[in-house]
Amino acid sequence: MKLYVQSAEESKPHAISPEGVSTTFVLTASGDLVADVGPDRHVYTYPINGGEPRLVPGVQSDEVPTAWSADGRSLFVFRYGEIPARVVQIDVASGQRRPWKDLDPADALESTPLAAS
Repeated sequence: MKLYVQSAEESKPHAISPEGVSTTFVLTASGDLVADVGPDRHVYTYPINGGEPRLVPGVQSDEVPTAWSADGRSLFVFRYGEIPARVVQIDVASGQRRPWKDLDPADALESTPLAAS
């Protein structure tokens, strides 16, 4: 997969990422950057208006982007399959990591076979 952008004025979309990015991309509120997992399994930012992708420092192996902060300075990441899901906020400029929130299914105990008996 590649990420493409197309404006109302352009007749054709143009690629902003290389082939092989994931489908877990997230767009900043300002609409100028997309964060996604690249073909090498690292997280990058891809500028919408052209330019080179930038590696997001501080993201660990198997973490994927889930959202941007409102100001576009931080990226929230987590690992699929981890329960509770440990969401970490990462400053995209410095790579500084800060635990944000652990998300646990509210009905995890109620839905187990042992809890139902």
